[in-house]
Amino acid sequence: GSSSHVSGGGGGGGGVKRSRRGSVKAASSVVLTRGLAPGMVRLACGETHVSVSEAHLGKLWALYARSRPSPMPPAAAERFPEAAFCVVARQLSLQGGHEGAGGMQAACPPS
Repeated sequence: GSSSHVSGGGGGGGGVKRSRRGSVKAASSVVLTRGLAPGMVRLACGETHVSVSEAHLGKLWALYARSRPSPMPPAAAERFPEAAFCVVARQLSLQGGHEGAGGMQAACPPS
């Protein structure tokens, strides 16, 4: 199933840059890092971070791509880490800020 976790406090923005360590850093300070735990991705904005499964991130990407024109403009693709961070942080806040605090809407199967 999908898993998510949030910690800290932060803000938003746009644009993506790659760092030397395999992270993707958005101009909004959203950093996407893979490989910290098996099958998990970390999205960080300032001191706030959320962890999400690769499967859930893939589902979010598919939904994001469906909502954009085809072919997707590069600028829209670059804003995906920020959008994913916002969605996951919002889900977690509705659950009380912890994955075990409520229903896991992210665990719904793909439609």
